[in-house]
Amino acid sequence: MSRATVLLEPLAVDGSDADATPPCRAWSAHAEHLALAIAPDIALWPDTPTTRSVAADGSLVLLRPGVRVPRVWTAVPADRAVSIGCALGDDLRVSDVIAGASAAWVWVGGAAPLPLDLITLARPRTLAGVSIRQAPLARTDVEAVGGCPVTVPDRTAVDLLRFEDDERRTAWLVRALVDSGHATAEAIDGRLARLDGRPHARSARERWERISGRGSPPAGRHRPACRPR
Repeated sequence: MSRATVLLEPLAVDGSDADATPPCRAWSAHAEHLALAIAPDIALWPDTPTTRSVAADGSLVLLRPGVRVPRVWTAVPADRAVSIGCALGDDLRVSDVIAGASAAWVWVGGAAPLPLDLITLARPRTLAGVSIRQAPLARTDVEAVGGCPVTVPDRTAVDLLRFEDDERRTAWLVRALVDSGHATAEAIDGRLARLDGRPHARSARERWERISGRGSPPAGRHRPACRPR
């Protein structure tokens, strides 16, 4: 597996390129249709001092450096998924799948994570404000949300257990997926049992033991990137 380097330079989305591919078309016609309402609202807020001032009151949600979406478009899973596709703009590829902390945000809401987290079946590339990991995906690993591919909740939880660096953040996100009813302990157990020989399998099981109450919990408190609503 390999992961592209994450850059944090501001990226503007102005919607001015007439030759640009319509937002989310790479994913599906349904996602493209939903994006017709969301993409123009993102384009209304270019990365300017005025936009940053307005964003200070929480009415705009930062998805990538310089790319913000009105909070009204983050209320339900479909809108959150499509907002991610719109934030990717012309950088979106058909092989991109919303994963990790970004998938957790789609499923349970809360504060949008930075950077965006994607899995690709193709070669990873470097994008501003996006972490891209190459990994295999089965049909049962992905579900369409608003026409956008998102890792299913139990796969999302296992990916967080394997690859998220922050112990306490992982605990919060995985608990949010389970407590909201999107993922189940049994499904996570099953996926972890099938990981033998794969990278980070042992550490993922140890983390899950602690999070599920079967081991010693991590010390301290940490505000999660995604919290259950």
